[in-house]
Amino acid sequence: FMRQIQDRYFLIVLVLAFLAIGLMRLQFPDLDHGDEYSDANVLNAGENFVRFGFIACRFLPMFEVHLDKPQDLYTHYPPLPDILNGVQRRLFRTDSLVVFRGVSLIFSLLALFFWFYAVKILTGSPVFGFLASFFFLFNPLFLFGIDSLHQFAYAECLRALIFYLFARYVTSPERRGLRFGLLWLAIFVESLFTFEYIIYFALFFFLYRLAFRESGRALPLKAMFLLAL
Repeated sequence: FMRQIQDRYFLIVLVLAFLAIGLMRLQFPDLDHGDEYSDANVLNAGENFVRFGFIACRFLPMFEVHLDKPQDLYTHYPPLPDILNGVQRRLFRTDSLVVFRGVSLIFSLLALFFWFYAVKILTGSPVFGFLASFFFLFNPLFLFGIDSLHQFAYAECLRALIFYLFARYVTSPERRGLRFGLLWLAIFVESLFTFEYIIYFALFFFLYRLAFRESGRALPLKAMFLLAL
């Protein structure tokens, strides 16, 4: 019971610290911070998805404006951030930057929660979980993309979720099949946001196995192979 109360206080502090930054950032939603070039591409792609439809665009972004038909589809980078902007436009019936930034901030907040619980599970210490999340929140690179319309906020949230699912998988024998399936699915969805983390996940799983192979908490080789797919 005391541990649950302690976790709650840690999370309250994280939320308050995040809100102090996030609400201030929402006051300046324009494309003058972060990866503004990629964010502008996302806005153009989302507008084209609404205009022409997802199927007509083959679920691939178009960054040109004032087009008469789907053309010049972009195939060189995972398209899910662009697709999500089109979905938000359809769902909320808006093109408001404040709304789009707000959605990204929600994912960034979820990333802090997943970091907290992932580190807490792996170390057995809610204090370490809080410190890891707190330092993560104030990392300049995290603040750089905290409200990004492109992949950053979404990919960071998924990365933290993957580590959380990994921690649950290696520390508990219950429902291991389901947890492994969710872990595999999360990595797959991450690859639809960005390719940047794939090599780092592989390196982490390998090094974790080397460090904990005697403890019974390492990923089996078969599991590592399936995740690599």
